[in-house]
Amino acid sequence: MHSPSHAIDTIGILYVDDEEKALKYFTESFEDIAPIFTAKSAAEGLEMFRRHQGEIGIVLSDQKMPGLSGIEFLEKIRKIDEQPLRILVTAYSDLDLAVEYLNDGLLYSYLTKPWDPADLQTRLKKSLDRFWITRERDKLLRERAVAFQEMLMAEKAASIGILSSGLNHHIRNALTVVQAYFDMIPMQLQEEDNGKARDDFFWNEYYKKVEEQIGRMISILSNLADGAGAEDALAPVLKIREGIDLHWIVQNAGKETLRTNPGIEFSFAESPDLHTITADIEKVSQMIHSIVREAAANAGPSGKVILRASNTTLKSSSANAIRIQCIDDGEPVPEKERCRLFDPFLVRADRPGDLGTDLVACYLAAFQHGGTVQATTSKEGHNMIELILPVIPTAPAGGEIFTRLIDDTIKKSKS
Repeated sequence: MHSPSHAIDTIGILYVDDEEKALKYFTESFEDIAPIFTAKSAAEGLEMFRRHQGEIGIVLSDQKMPGLSGIEFLEKIRKIDEQPLRILVTAYSDLDLAVEYLNDGLLYSYLTKPWDPADLQTRLKKSLDRFWITRERDKLLRERAVAFQEMLMAEKAASIGILSSGLNHHIRNALTVVQAYFDMIPMQLQEEDNGKARDDFFWNEYYKKVEEQIGRMISILSNLADGAGAEDALAPVLKIREGIDLHWIVQNAGKETLRTNPGIEFSFAESPDLHTITADIEKVSQMIHSIVREAAANAGPSGKVILRASNTTLKSSSANAIRIQCIDDGEPVPEKERCRLFDPFLVRADRPGDLGTDLVACYLAAFQHGGTVQATTSKEGHNMIELILPVIPTAPAGGEIFTRLIDDTIKKSKS
């Protein structure tokens, strides 16, 4: 087994063969073009690959070895990481097998024994170039995908901010006046009618329903305003506090869930070294409560809600962050509906009375901290809402786009 010292950013080659002479000859022939990693068995090769994952760009394996065959070994490599190019070393008698798996996509190429050093060196150099080009292309695509996601989040946050600012200013105040007047009606009528109700149905049914709807509209506007962070949604203010420990916030969210849904099974798992964060504690609490309530509603009266917290990094800046995953075992939410969970006026068939403004507030608060929130699925296929917050708040992802949209809106309103 050989693992020479090279620069960290140099991509190496792993060769697995049960013949030690073949490994030694391979290393001596090609160690000048790339770091060489060798292993005498599939098990040893898997251990080597896991230990140096990210450093290996090409994996070659002999087909006939004790234990796992070369094909079986390369299949396991693909399951660990699809990026490295996989090459099978085989005898002429196994060429049909090699061609089959080449067409299947498992193999990038194959070569027959005995191989010609000059020819193989040329092939390895071309393979390394191919790996580099593919990796850089994939990296660029991921960066563009992240940038596009940030742009969409910024545009949505700006749109919701403008909407909540307008609704809060023009409609909420009017509704508050209507509610105050509405609350005075019974007392006024009782005074005029000697305290006797003329129509029990009107007061017990109709009046209460109207009162509920007024309260519901005010609640919707309050959620939007709270999520925006200020009465002026276009200029949110965060009340930052250092050293926030998520543990007690999560415990409170769990207790609230159990109080309103006593049949729910709630559990919380956190990394022992979980970062404390600097954030607006009220908004963080609001976000966690919102995603737990959503999960509890999906899980049903006797379902399970699992909250996980771990350390991670932001995709856009590699800054330290925490990841909070809220998972429920309820009926899977359709993908089309998952994409719309953070739209303020989404109407769901199973919950027509819930317009989702609670999650909109969560979306805005995550954006304001420079984090993200999305609805997705867990590895087990369950519903999951994932919230990522930087350890220290950063400028919102796509913040320049957000500012431009706000400025454009203000200019249009003045013209």
